Amino acid sequence: MAHTQRHDLLDILAIALSAVIGGADHWTEVVEFGQAKQQWFAGFLKLPNGIPSHDTFARVFRLINTEALEETCHQWLRSVVGRVQGIFTIDAMGCQKAIAKDIIAAGADYVLGLKTNHHHLCLSVASWFDKSLANGFTKRAHSHHLDAACPSSHGRIERREHWLLEVPVHLKRAAAPWASLKTVAMCAERVRWAARSALKQLLPQ
Repeated sequence: MAHTQRHDLLDILAIALSAVIGGADHWTEVVEFGQAKQQWFAGFLKLPNGIPSHDTFARVFRLINTEALEETCHQWLRSVVGRVQGIFTIDAMGCQKAIAKDIIAAGADYVLGLKTNHHHLCLSVASWFDKSLANGFTKRAHSHHLDAACPSSHGRIERREHWLLEVPVHLKRAAAPWASLKTVAMCAERVRWAARSALKQLLPQ
């Protein structure tokens, strides 16, 4: 019913796609992303009534032909990859075998976040990294990078470590559906409390 339409369909699709690429895993996170970036979205979307609710996103996407939407997204991605230089990154809901294949076919590289939506591979990679960390990556060629310490809120000092390794032999079969996958990586965050010693002086003994 036209008189009940409070949001533009293109707005809903654009916000949802942007949020997914930004790491949103469910509709509540899509709304939070939209609200955080509302000023940016307002530069090219109509937004007649602001950011839609999570119920609106869910209701609209239940009515959409998901196969047609997926094919349209693939076509869009192939056209974007053809113009973008460097590595293309996309997060969990985009971590699909077809997306990886499209990116490789366009002559680009990809970095995909591996989460539990790919249960077997995710657990296998996590277990392998746990064992590798326990033995200090003995006899395993790898690249390691440690970021500079970065102050955060509440007296925290955060530092991130990154490890990059070739896909191990025992994971090659599980990783085969991802086109031209060569390496796996892990990022770990270490946190220490810079203000802890000062705080202890204020607490009762």
